[in-house]
Amino acid sequence: MAAFFIILLIVIIIYLLLNKRDNTSVITNPTAAPVTKTIIEETKPFVDEEDILIDEEGRKYKEVVKEILTPRKTYVYGSFTSKYNGELLSKTEHLSLTKKFYSFNIYESVVTVNQNGIRKDYEGEFPFVEDENFNTDQLPKILNAHIEVDNSKQGYNVTIRDVKINNINLVRKLHQTDGSEVFGTITGNITGYILDFLTSYEIIKEYIEEKDNIEQEKNELNTLTKTLLATGKVETKGNQNRLEYYYSDYKTTYWSDWKYQTNTRTPYSAKDFISTILSILGGLLLLLFLFALLPKLLYLIPLILLVGFFYFLKPILRWLFTILSFCLLLLFFYSIISMIKRPYYPPIVSNNDTVNKIKVDTSNIDTIKHFASWVDYDNNNFTGTFWILKKDYVEANNYKTNLNINSNNEQGYNQMLSSLSNNDVSKLNGVYAMFDSIKQNKKLDSLQFAQSIVSFVQTIPYAVVLPKACDATLYNDEFIQKYLSSEDAKCDGFEKFGINTPVEFLSTLKGDCDTRTLLLYTLLSHYNYDVAIFSSSYYSHSILGINLPFTGATKNIDNKNYVLWETTAQGISPGVIPTQISNLNYWYLSIKSK
Repeated sequence: MAAFFIILLIVIIIYLLLNKRDNTSVITNPTAAPVTKTIIEETKPFVDEEDILIDEEGRKYKEVVKEILTPRKTYVYGSFTSKYNGELLSKTEHLSLTKKFYSFNIYESVVTVNQNGIRKDYEGEFPFVEDENFNTDQLPKILNAHIEVDNSKQGYNVTIRDVKINNINLVRKLHQTDGSEVFGTITGNITGYILDFLTSYEIIKEYIEEKDNIEQEKNELNTLTKTLLATGKVETKGNQNRLEYYYSDYKTTYWSDWKYQTNTRTPYSAKDFISTILSILGGLLLLLFLFALLPKLLYLIPLILLVGFFYFLKPILRWLFTILSFCLLLLFFYSIISMIKRPYYPPIVSNNDTVNKIKVDTSNIDTIKHFASWVDYDNNNFTGTFWILKKDYVEANNYKTNLNINSNNEQGYNQMLSSLSNNDVSKLNGVYAMFDSIKQNKKLDSLQFAQSIVSFVQTIPYAVVLPKACDATLYNDEFIQKYLSSEDAKCDGFEKFGINTPVEFLSTLKGDCDTRTLLLYTLLSHYNYDVAIFSSSYYSHSILGINLPFTGATKNIDNKNYVLWETTAQGISPGVIPTQISNLNYWYLSIKSK
């Protein structure tokens, strides 16, 4: 009987093994395998990808959902405002002997469009003509920007491709020069397209074959072709970078080869500046401590070695030298404590700041004194101290406040400039003394002396001077609104006529374009130069003119050529005029000295 049950159990086990089914259901009905592909847009279909189907030829396959990304372009047209920085190109990188050229980099862009400035893909791009007098090769073809529609406060961070711009304007009052680098704000019109992808889904057959999956993926990748459509991602390694592009499925990506980039420089951030300053201070403190401590250590080291020598060789003097060593150790700590408690007198270090902040002369509280250090266009160094009497500052301010002239027309504006210059010309003795000393010590000719005076004024940091409060909402001028909204804006408000007189400017060191030209006109007239002030209501700007044999842009008045001189930025030579203010038909003569 037991043998019977054993045989029965073996038969049952064999039966179960022979009739074991796959856990995955198999549908053998050929009609369940669709012959054509099914496209479903927007909504992802559901299929059971674990079900194994069989087609008419008896091959096994699974139904899988494939995601298809179709590129779509949205064209935009509007205005933009961006920050820029650049680096001076060497003479070997351009052919001009009289002009300066800079590399160009745009960042922190804000684009404003309205509903008419947006087109769908099928409507095509906007008609657009790029500026011929601006080297667009320096401009990016892909621009990361913040776009705002109909001036709404909310916007979107997008990547604009195939960028084209025109009506380019470099905001003159925000242009800054730092050695071989320039910084500022650029505005203009812009067009390009924003790329996104429409998602659709396709149910396809995935046949089950015994091929290696890795080899299959490689074969599929080989069927794709590379496109030149960039994803917007960039990798940087030193002075090299490479871009990421899409394959033809617009899903798989690849990287381009590394390319060397010249004149690329990351803007120096405030965090980098603070870290550099702290590192310098730490290094100076360490050096100071070592220099103060090393002389004492040099005297103590031989004594300690001598004590140790006698300690091991003269056991009799063991206790004596132990006590002596302890005393020397106490003396060492005492010297350190004395050094710490001793008042610290910092070493005298030459100050290389362009112009120091206002310092009141402690020997005469009625005098405002400044120390200045600057270089001219040939890198000649100049230093000096100039002063203004405080009573002259008060008198100049009162004179301007009580001056009853309507400066809203050309005649009144010119009369105002002449009156302020004539009132202050005799109150600048502290400035004349500094330049008289410089001219005598440096043995400067008339051209070099004029350059030393203008470069001195150019190095004073720019500050806008306004007749009302420094509130952007009070002014309709676009430049003033944007400038006052910037973090590093400097402003002198509630100044009549929106100008500082020469005495006020050299007291507060706050001045914009006409404040600077008025000061230079007054100084150069004192030294008998033939000098003029040219004004432009079209450009809302003021510029200096001087009758000297410089090259560059000139304005002819009474058969005399006055070379034009920009005063609001450091390092701009005579005759060099920015392109955006170069139409001389918009400039008129305000006043001239001869």
